[in-house]
Amino acid sequence: MNSIEDKTGIPYIWLDEDEWAKLQFRLRSQLGAILNPLRKYGQSDLVEGAIGEILGLFDLASQYVRGKDIPITLRDKPAKHPSLDIDEED
Repeated sequence: MNSIEDKTGIPYIWLDEDEWAKLQFRLRSQLGAILNPLRKYGQSDLVEGAIGEILGLFDLASQYVRGKDIPITLRDKPAKHPSLDIDEED
């Protein structure tokens, strides 16, 4: 683990690339196992998309918890369906 500073000058712990890759693999595997029942109903694309979104949110939240001053905001619109080339409109 390394300690780095963000633009506010506050140090926070940062995992090296190898540790981060291992952690992401473990998280992706666990999320895949939790969401696996949805695959039976033809939602594999949605499961993969959700896992990616959750990992991205986890990354932001973990940086925030470790002291990095970053915003964690809600989406202003739903994510695009992975099997469509265009955004779904209401």
